[in-house]
Amino acid sequence: MDMEISDSDESINRSRRKALRLRILSSSSGEDFVSVNNEVNECFTEEDLVSKSENENHDEEWQQVKERTLVINEYLEEEEFLHENTDCNDPFALYKLFFTDYILEKIVEETNKYVTQFVMMPWSGEHRGFVVEAFFKNGESVIATQREFRTRFGLRANESVPDRKTILLWVRRVRATGSALKRKPPGRPKNVRTSENIAAVRASIEQSPARSARKHAKALGISERTVRRILHTDLHLHPYKIMVCQKLSPADYGRRLDCCKAILAAVPPTGILWSSDEAHFHLSGTVNKQNFRYWAAENSRELHALPLHSPKVTVWCAMSSIGIIGPYFFEEGGVTVTVNSNRYCNMLENFLCPKNEEYRQKHNLEDFWFQQDGATAHTARRPREILQEMFPGRVISLHEAVQWPPRSPDLISPCDFFLWGYLKAEVFKDRPTSLNQLKEAIQEEIEGISSDMLATVMQNFQERLQMCIGRQGHHLDDIIFKT
Repeated sequence: MDMEISDSDESINRSRRKALRLRILSSSSGEDFVSVNNEVNECFTEEDLVSKSENENHDEEWQQVKERTLVINEYLEEEEFLHENTDCNDPFALYKLFFTDYILEKIVEETNKYVTQFVMMPWSGEHRGFVVEAFFKNGESVIATQREFRTRFGLRANESVPDRKTILLWVRRVRATGSALKRKPPGRPKNVRTSENIAAVRASIEQSPARSARKHAKALGISERTVRRILHTDLHLHPYKIMVCQKLSPADYGRRLDCCKAILAAVPPTGILWSSDEAHFHLSGTVNKQNFRYWAAENSRELHALPLHSPKVTVWCAMSSIGIIGPYFFEEGGVTVTVNSNRYCNMLENFLCPKNEEYRQKHNLEDFWFQQDGATAHTARRPREILQEMFPGRVISLHEAVQWPPRSPDLISPCDFFLWGYLKAEVFKDRPTSLNQLKEAIQEEIEGISSDMLATVMQNFQERLQMCIGRQGHHLDDIIFKT
């Protein structure tokens, strides 16, 4: 039978009229018709459903409803089929276009009958332990175990319990491993980091510990990645950095030892030691290629161009526990010049001498000592005479009573192990663009060094002297490796 639709009913939109033409409902002779008013015709009346539930062919008719549901889903893909107020994200709103609430309840009820067959229950350790215990207590009976499980955890008749396969699996695990929980699989067996390869890498490292991992891998015929994993994971080794220092001759050990003893014996605790040195400050600064990086999505091939001869200033300073004399810039007509004997003498007479007198009067001290390295400009006859006039018998340098040792990369003056490194780290933070800015920055940073910092540096110098004596003039390993 065909369904009759009233053309006068303007509230029926095009999508609902199409739904009626689909003839979702069965066209059997005993079927009732319902008029289209404010809702789309429903699938069955409640009376029909009651009669169908009592009918022997209930399963066949219910299967027909399921098949029609599939037909509905196909047509729902067309936008024009849906009502403008229908929420497409709500499945119940879609099915209400065709089914009554009663039919929807039946669909949900029928679906819930089989849901426990496909949903994995999150069995906890307590569940598993109880099942294993009940299994052995009940004479290894699965049925008795399930009944006791349902009673223990208060489950209703339609609620799921561990099935026979699961119970037996837990029991096998307990017998094999002592635990009903699933253990993490060990993963793929080792096929490269074998005991033979580990032994080969160990022997190769012991023979040549300074060789790179890449060369070890090439020699052993093993991938570099595997060699590195063996070194770190299996052998627990670390690639420590080799420190480069100046080589000492056997005669240097004695000179270093004698100098340290002489300084500690000659300079009293109340004496002031001026430690002096020169250093170059290049306008371009320095670039640490190891840490010089930039972040970008693609390599822009950015270059850091450095001039062959970068503009620079040559700075002289003398520092002690009471202050810093300097900076003094070696230049003529605003141009940096090389330090020679005449220029060094000019600095001693016109800069160091008056500054030294100021400190003598300010601190009311006479026991001032002066230390310098063995550079040729420092140890010429005229500079030595000037220094002996200023510091009679209290000069530490080459050819003096207390001789400063050559080739001392770790036993160095406070200017070398502290001042120059500190100044360069601070001065180049603001990236000066001219020599005048560079000199102003050096001056400001020197003035900002506190008296406490100076006292700490000079105390560290005393500790280095003691350490050198303990090492019998050899390299100070604890200083070089910062341990």
